[in-house]
Amino acid sequence: MSTEVLINFDNWEVDEDSPFGSGASEKKWLINPITKQKGIFKFPKGVDIGKPTGEYWAEKVASQLAEILDIECAKVDIGTFKCRVGSMSYMILTEDEELIEGIQYITNIYKEYNQDKFIDFRTQEPYSIKMILQSIRETGLGNNFLTLPIFDALIGNSDRHHSNWGIVKNKVNGNIRISPLYDNGSSLCCLIDEKDVPDYLRDKMRFESLIFGKSKSMIRWENLDRIRHFELIEHIKNEYYEETLFIIEKIRNTLSGTKIREIIYSYNDSIINPKVKELLYAFLMERRERLIKIYYGERGAE
Repeated sequence: MSTEVLINFDNWEVDEDSPFGSGASEKKWLINPITKQKGIFKFPKGVDIGKPTGEYWAEKVASQLAEILDIECAKVDIGTFKCRVGSMSYMILTEDEELIEGIQYITNIYKEYNQDKFIDFRTQEPYSIKMILQSIRETGLGNNFLTLPIFDALIGNSDRHHSNWGIVKNKVNGNIRISPLYDNGSSLCCLIDEKDVPDYLRDKMRFESLIFGKSKSMIRWENLDRIRHFELIEHIKNEYYEETLFIIEKIRNTLSGTKIREIIYSYNDSIINPKVKELLYAFLMERRERLIKIYYGERGAE
């Protein structure tokens, strides 16, 4: 039974004062003229060729999964603006706060970091867990950051680049915290063509490719070559087991199959195709199980 309701944002106005973030999707910063609440409304790609992608609903599903796991995440709603469907990701900052993107911390330490090549030419270090933790070491938030790549492995997010995470700073008292998650749209099977879904459900090798073979993390480990999400998690478990066990416990204990099903099937079939829902459920259940097995072994997911 679908319960998700499209929200009409036509009474919101385009906010000309807000900056436009990086990324390829068409988007508009909007502001509620009465409450002054702000948010970024993203339209699906591919509409012009009759094949709209699902990043807009993936953003919402990711935010719901994060909420269950007590991971701070931008609040997201699905709605329409000027008769076009999309996702509204609400502003994560208060008036007293600013977002310092990861790239600013990285380039402060790695002076010859190339944003296009994802490598520091002086040290030859790639964009990696080590680089990130070194860059934010003085903030004391390294352990907090490690939740991000684990969540990305759960949802299959392949786009956690240096501007897709950051640290929020209070401009008045100087307090800092890891930013709520944002830009989670490149995940959750949202780019799979609907006509290909039956093949993924039927063909075990193709499904395995979706789960493991082609599921690669933007954040590296030691080398410039991107590695698979679950390979990265193996490294994280080996190096940061005590620091990350709590999030795996939450995935095991609070993100049940029932909860996953409730989220997926709350969407109208016009938003998420019924076959895509079936694939998405299998996708999340398998990824959940593999994360648990990495930390607990074969019996952990039982």
